Amino acid sequence: MTMRSGFVVEDIFKMRYFGEECKVIAGEAGMKKAVSWVHALEAHDLTTFSFHGQEFIFTTGIDFVTGDGAVDFVRELISKNASGLCIETVLYYKKVEQAVIDLANEFDFPIIISEKLLPLTEIIKDINSRIVTSDVDYFKEGEQYYRSLLEMEGQAEIADYIHYTANYLGIGVIYWHILSAPIYSQEGLPAVSGLLTDKVLASVDELSENEVYRNGHMAIAGIKVLTERYSYLVFYSEQEEISRYQMLILQRLASFLRTRVVSSFIRRIQKKHTVDSGWVSYWLQGKMSDFVIREKLKQYGITEEPEGCMVCCVQVPTRSKASMAYQQSYEFDYRILNDFCLQTTILLFRAFRDAGFISIEYIEENIIKYVVLAPHGMRDWKQQLKKVAENLQRKEEFLNEHEEVLLAIGKFVSNISDLPKSHQSALFCCGMECTHKQKIVFYDELYILRVIEYMKSQYLLDDFVFDHLGVLMEPENEELLHTLKTYYFCNCSKQQTAQELFIVRQTLYTRLHKLEEILGSGFDEGEKRMAIELAVRAIPYLTV
Repeated sequence: MTMRSGFVVEDIFKMRYFGEECKVIAGEAGMKKAVSWVHALEAHDLTTFSFHGQEFIFTTGIDFVTGDGAVDFVRELISKNASGLCIETVLYYKKVEQAVIDLANEFDFPIIISEKLLPLTEIIKDINSRIVTSDVDYFKEGEQYYRSLLEMEGQAEIADYIHYTANYLGIGVIYWHILSAPIYSQEGLPAVSGLLTDKVLASVDELSENEVYRNGHMAIAGIKVLTERYSYLVFYSEQEEISRYQMLILQRLASFLRTRVVSSFIRRIQKKHTVDSGWVSYWLQGKMSDFVIREKLKQYGITEEPEGCMVCCVQVPTRSKASMAYQQSYEFDYRILNDFCLQTTILLFRAFRDAGFISIEYIEENIIKYVVLAPHGMRDWKQQLKKVAENLQRKEEFLNEHEEVLLAIGKFVSNISDLPKSHQSALFCCGMECTHKQKIVFYDELYILRVIEYMKSQYLLDDFVFDHLGVLMEPENEELLHTLKTYYFCNCSKQQTAQELFIVRQTLYTRLHKLEEILGSGFDEGEKRMAIELAVRAIPYLTV
């Protein structure tokens, strides 16, 4: 059953108000564009008028008499996704420039000219009343469509709903969720990778749950699990722009699938975390042979030797531990994860996937662990990993909501048999107190903090700092200690240190002399400098 596509520009041109004195001079390919509303506007109205998309505009052209007014007006309408324009060429603007025609043809933007005065008030009232009436009819038809979906429930899969909707509307429908291949209603539709570009996905993800993204011949609805988009519905029409009625049906279908998709996803992730990925524990402990690991990886589509791999860990926040990361389910043979674990899984899966990585999730002892593999040939894995960190940093709401959340990224190893080393380095980052202000920690970028953390764990740090700095740690020597920090920060450059401290050189020399009396000579060179500078860097991490 193919439904009507809604009110289009061509319907306006065929109305009784338009006779032989009216003709289409540009953008004929866009005559099938949908029309959501009709307005009368002049160029000076654009600064205050609020566009919503698919408006058809009438104008007298009074502001087009001088300069490039007509070209700018048409360009602005195109940028606002207007459906078309009708110009009265009687009183003010009597000839449309070729530049206007060329611009309209380039974007398939219909321009109708009328060589007679039109009863604009009557026309606008007539068209908009028809649109309102059709909207009421569309709403009734939308409810009927929704009831049809309910009647199919219990005996239909998602693919059945997709094919039914495609036949109902006479357009292409695509369903894609981030964990599997897309479902196409028919052959010949554009690939999802071409339609859902990074820019388009970013626009869709910014919308609220019930909003729909529309761009000409395509409309997209995103389906969320918790706060992250998990799947996408795409309506695509090669011949005509997506109409308002088709947008309504898209919203109905997305709403219908949402509860089913969320329920299915949660069960799938829970089972994957606790059953399907159980073998990962043996890999992380070094208790699995390379042959078995490679056979397991084939189940994830990894047939070639990875460029390398690493382990990322996320500690479940304290507030979530009250109910643990999971609870035993009496309905299923696996454990139920809490909302934090589910949300983290979606967030990180998308971040790694978008950067080209493959991730395998596993939860153990209230730590969510991700084995992240760089596919064969990924030479720029370090740059891609930086992109992952940047994308996660943008999730400020999630990171701020869970103050204790720390994403620890272990060392990158080239051989799959060395993954336990990456695992231990990631756990090391999780247990560090030195990184409490950071949300994302790379083991390879800890540098001197690795030494400080080890000394602290062995109860050596406090003695080391006080042994090397002595009386500088007393309150009355705070200024001297700050001078020493700055001196090391400036790589022992006296000129730069004086500039940083906003003091003259003679004052700096006096302070350096006092430091030498306390620390002894040679505190700015060799091994002695290394030891004292380490002590200075370690001050914020003292336990006393």
